[in-house]
Amino acid sequence: MTRGIIDHCLTNDDCWTDELQSFSAVVFTALVQDPQLLQPMRDAYEELHERLAQDRLPPGVSEVVLSAIDGLWLNWVLGLSPFDRPRINRVRQALKDMVEEALN
Repeated sequence: MTRGIIDHCLTNDDCWTDELQSFSAVVFTALVQDPQLLQPMRDAYEELHERLAQDRLPPGVSEVVLSAIDGLWLNWVLGLSPFDRPRINRVRQALKDMVEEALN
């Protein structure tokens, strides 16, 4: 699961389109207006964390991966840093290396 998240989110440029960036910013606006909309997101993350816990990686490894990807995404959505394929590739490789090291 953890490796799949890395590969999907950090390899697939469809996750980093201008349209998705705009849509994500609109979602933040909706969440401010109606915080109850957060519950489905919380439920999805709870399920994601349960799946990651079954990944047989040492404690914390999957959480670091998810947090790193969430951080990149949040910086991108808020316009704090632009999409930068070389940077995403470096982060992807570092996360993959960390997971492989944790498995050994």
